[in-house]
Amino acid sequence: MGEASYARRATGRSSGRKERSSPDLPQKSVLDLMDGCPVEWVPATADSLPRRAGGVRPRPFEIGGCPVVNAQPPPSATPPPPPPPQAPPPVPAVSYPANLQVERQPEYDKFRALIRSPYAFVLNIINALVLLPHAICLLVLGVVAIVIYLISCFAVLFTGRYPRGMWDFMVGVQRWSHRVAAWQFILSDAYPPFSFDPDAHPLRFDVQYPEEGVARWRGIPLLTGIMALPVTIVAEVVLILGYLLLVLPPFIPGFIQLAIIFTGKYPEGIFNFIRGGLRLYARGQAYATFLVTRYPPFELG
Repeated sequence: MGEASYARRATGRSSGRKERSSPDLPQKSVLDLMDGCPVEWVPATADSLPRRAGGVRPRPFEIGGCPVVNAQPPPSATPPPPPPPQAPPPVPAVSYPANLQVERQPEYDKFRALIRSPYAFVLNIINALVLLPHAICLLVLGVVAIVIYLISCFAVLFTGRYPRGMWDFMVGVQRWSHRVAAWQFILSDAYPPFSFDPDAHPLRFDVQYPEEGVARWRGIPLLTGIMALPVTIVAEVVLILGYLLLVLPPFIPGFIQLAIIFTGKYPEGIFNFIRGGLRLYARGQAYATFLVTRYPPFELG
């Protein structure tokens, strides 16, 4: 061990004792010399010194005749600088306060598509009878909704607020009618429930209550309905085109029916087109009855 050299990988500094220079100093004396320094001693030769960039070896220096390499000053007590401030997260886009959503099913009932065929006269009668209870309920609810609408007009004119109970009733009636329309367009095989419950059917129609209030001028009867006419007309055109794809007059099965009967699937592009038209119509109706105060965008998405 007298001929071997020891290299130090240093993380600290000498405690201040005077260094000895004897080349034959034993290992224990060298350790005593560096007492108080957190160091690690490893055998080293000239060939074991690490190379720097370009292949140049660092020059060792000696303490007590032993080469010391990779000596580093003690870590600074100064804390590291704080990380740079992160950019603020992007502001999420504000969605429209009234939204209609129904998901496309992986498989559709072929029998449902068959009974919509003009050739199945008996089945068409059954289909009409199945929807008759909903037609009667919506007729009665529609009359009540007209009365509620007129009362809410006066409430908004005088208070600038839409009474929450009346607002919930109007949303429920519109949700019910949209579910029946979705069943007619075969967007969903689920039969519409006799309920205002938003979770009772795959079709969801969610509206945000205007907590900030409603401008008093919106309470003028029929004013917002006239303003919503452009959106309603565009939505009606889309739904008429969708109906022509469902059943082409006079007695020709529509493309949608044939696709479901033979494949069990609703063509995705046509499904999105009809769903978008129904969503636009629902938003127009919500604006016309001032359930929402923001004008509907002319988009099917």
